[in-house]
Amino acid sequence: MPGPALHTREVRRQLLRRVALFASLSDGELDALTTGTRTLRARELLFRQGDPPTSAFVLVSGRLKVSMPTLAGHTLVVDYLEPGKVIGELALIDGVHRSATVSAVVTSRLMAIERRNFLAFLARHPAAALALLTELARKIRQFNQSVQEGHASSLADRLARKLIALGQRFGAPGPDGLLIDLHLPQRELGDLIGYSRESVNKQLSAWSGAGVVTVGRGRIVIRDVAALAREIHLQV
Repeated sequence: MPGPALHTREVRRQLLRRVALFASLSDGELDALTTGTRTLRARELLFRQGDPPTSAFVLVSGRLKVSMPTLAGHTLVVDYLEPGKVIGELALIDGVHRSATVSAVVTSRLMAIERRNFLAFLARHPAAALALLTELARKIRQFNQSVQEGHASSLADRLARKLIALGQRFGAPGPDGLLIDLHLPQRELGDLIGYSRESVNKQLSAWSGAGVVTVGRGRIVIRDVAALAREIHLQV
């Protein structure tokens, strides 16, 4: 179902106020912040790593994927972004080229914020600047953890950690277990943890046979979270 049209000021204001960073702004400040809208089809790029920064974006609906190439020539999926997230703010702050590639997982709608408007907004609202720094720190910690796990973990360890994390973010409880409500082909799941599709398929098949997960059509149901946790020696 399509969402509300983004061309009216009132709709844009309502959507921006759902983002914690902009919740306290006046109508005039919200109107001055955004400069346009954009709709991406599934798999369409928002920007590539290395592109010059011109705008930040607020994700209104849909889902985006953040990725970057590795030195080995593979693709590392860093994160998935849900509505309400601000995208591309890091490059706007320091003026350096984009640090990652962002593309749409499904049809997604965004509002654009030009660099000069964004920097002026942060200068006038120190509390928002602090909130943004907190979010950037979270992203850095998340990335550092991914790098550390990638060097120190086995396939089973990495895959179990990732499935548990995805279940916490996108899990929908059902009669058969916790459905990860994210279309996630095994190739892309491999990109998330730095392993081939074949390796991921082999491990998922083993867990499926043991009743730990159910896999089908890009969807994964975690049937036994405790069993996954034992792979990484966690208590849940």
